[in-house]
Amino acid sequence: MASDHSSKAGWVLRQPLQIESLRRQLGSSERTDELLRQVQHYRENLDAVVYALSSRELASDRRQHLLEILQRHRVALDGCLASLGVPVGRSPIDPLFHFNQLDPTVRTHLAAILGVPEEPSFYEVLDIKAEEYLSQYGAFQAVAEQEGFKERRRLSRTARQGALMLTLSGSLIQISEPDAKGGRRYLYQNIYGNAHPPEGVLLLDRDVKVGHRVHSVELTTSPVRVLCVPKRAVPWHAQVRTFERLARTFTSLAGRSSVGLAGEVAAGSPFRLARRPNSSAAERVLKQEYGEGFGRFARLRQAFVDGEAEGKQEAEILTLCHYLQTAARELGFNARPVEEVSEFVTDEEHHYRIVGDRPRSVVKQLRGGGPEVVLLNISVGRQVVTCNAPLALISNDGALIEITAPVQRFRVR
Repeated sequence: MASDHSSKAGWVLRQPLQIESLRRQLGSSERTDELLRQVQHYRENLDAVVYALSSRELASDRRQHLLEILQRHRVALDGCLASLGVPVGRSPIDPLFHFNQLDPTVRTHLAAILGVPEEPSFYEVLDIKAEEYLSQYGAFQAVAEQEGFKERRRLSRTARQGALMLTLSGSLIQISEPDAKGGRRYLYQNIYGNAHPPEGVLLLDRDVKVGHRVHSVELTTSPVRVLCVPKRAVPWHAQVRTFERLARTFTSLAGRSSVGLAGEVAAGSPFRLARRPNSSAAERVLKQEYGEGFGRFARLRQAFVDGEAEGKQEAEILTLCHYLQTAARELGFNARPVEEVSEFVTDEEHHYRIVGDRPRSVVKQLRGGGPEVVLLNISVGRQVVTCNAPLALISNDGALIEITAPVQRFRVR
């Protein structure tokens, strides 16, 4: 399937526009579509492991294990690319090959977003995320050029032009030319999750400049990384199409940074989410790498529910609970000590309320508003309430009372 477009496709691959660009160049076929789905699958798995590696509290043996998983996903990804006829260049000599290509200001900003130091333990995280940054930059430039925009270093606050921008924190911003009162329509999309309204009208406080924030009462952003203006007068609806194309392709494959994800809160809900943005990839890695543990847990739990578990099996299921909780936390899923949690819901939609301190009790309500069961004097020992992992409820005298299904979400006191 190799062709003369391969050299051009190489820089697109593993970038936000990879799927759209490759499908357009290769043409749609059952084989191509399947390989492109695999590319996306392995890239998402890679992102999930990178997120886990960004933890500063990761034990050295777990870090090494995750690095081995990362390498397996890379090999699998490269295999898909080879089948598509796309060459993949690696730099085994310089562990910060992509990171060192970034401007020093961008490097500092990227490390701050990830919350990791520039130390050897975090080189894999920094370099893969730097590759993503380079990807975003290249994709933004390519689309802007195709859509009739040109780069500028500055846009006057009063200029009768609109603009398209990419910020250092991965935000896309489009502003119209000003109306008679200076108001500009804007569209806003953060690749890592929207913190601002997606559209509105703003009044710029100052000129827009590369390396500086967009300032207005309505919207203030991180520093502008790239600024483009239309080469000729373009209607607003045409500019919106350009913005939507970029937003759609960027968010389809963009990896997620570690900022704030562990404390993500469901919109309008006080519950902490089991799923963080793009967590399907992390969940897939959890099930792939720890599938045997989950399978063994499910069998032991069923034996316990049926009253057929023996003492040795009960001890094993406690060990498995610790193991799966640790695995889920290290892949970035939300977790809190039991004393900080007031209630949680499992995958079976059973609702548990934790009341009291010492002794601590649990009130269980069955799915669909069924009867409440009070489980008294509960101790969970060293366990932590962790999304996508089970919890063992133990009485103060050491008896195993209940083994929950994996936690779906929880509420913090």
